[in-house]
Amino acid sequence: MITIVSAFFDIGRGDWAKFARSVDIYFRNFERLCLLDNPIILFTESKHRERLSRLQAKKPNLVVYYEDDLFERHAELLAAIGRVQQSEAYKQGILDPQCPEYYEPRYVLVNYLKAQFCESAIRQQGIQSGLVAWIDFGYIKKKRQIPMSLRWDYPYEEKIHMYSLLPVDGEIDITKTVKENIVYIQGCHIIAPAQKWPLMVKLMQGAIDDLFSRGLTDDDQSMLLMAYLASKQDFVIHPADVSTRAGNFFVFRHVNRCEQALGWGQRLKYLARSALVG
Repeated sequence: MITIVSAFFDIGRGDWAKFARSVDIYFRNFERLCLLDNPIILFTESKHRERLSRLQAKKPNLVVYYEDDLFERHAELLAAIGRVQQSEAYKQGILDPQCPEYYEPRYVLVNYLKAQFCESAIRQQGIQSGLVAWIDFGYIKKKRQIPMSLRWDYPYEEKIHMYSLLPVDGEIDITKTVKENIVYIQGCHIIAPAQKWPLMVKLMQGAIDDLFSRGLTDDDQSMLLMAYLASKQDFVIHPADVSTRAGNFFVFRHVNRCEQALGWGQRLKYLARSALVG
């Protein structure tokens, strides 16, 4: 099975004027993710220890690493992101300044760190081989996105796999992409062999440095696009099929060989376990 890595750091999203989401909603979504039999490795703050201890009692292969100094350790990078976001040249031409990537440095940072979380999980858990996937903490928003097999597996080849909403092989203007919030690559699910994640870390570092050199900053979606453009041979880009009832969050139900051979016992197990989470 694919090992899942995720992270949650509270940046006050429950109080945002736009795109608000409370901590309780995030954890409700994560409880659905924990219905999967896949191993899950989570990075978060110790203030959530009580909630997560209860989840670990039901899901022993949920491993949690607590980091209370994330923003302090990355203070220099946070400051650099903030300087760009406050510059008048950067603000000029932005179509929707209420999107958090344009004003909240912590949002940009946590999204940028996705590859580093995966690399750290692989190193700390001693994972030598197999597929490791980044999955956003709030990924499963509806019961219908939970796979009936209650496990996720797929024979991805030995490259970095991402899903695109728009074609990525034509001419792409990075400044236009950032300022008009054009989304080519989905950041909610990224899959790669364990040995490929250190490369992904380097490519993301190159992407954020490139953005800074242009007087820009953005969330992971633009940086993932730039990572691909910098090293196309290391990636497979799949068209994202968001037409299903699962919407943008489709991989567990629709890119999953475990769904193809379900018996009645598994279906009953699914019904029993999914009934516990709304």
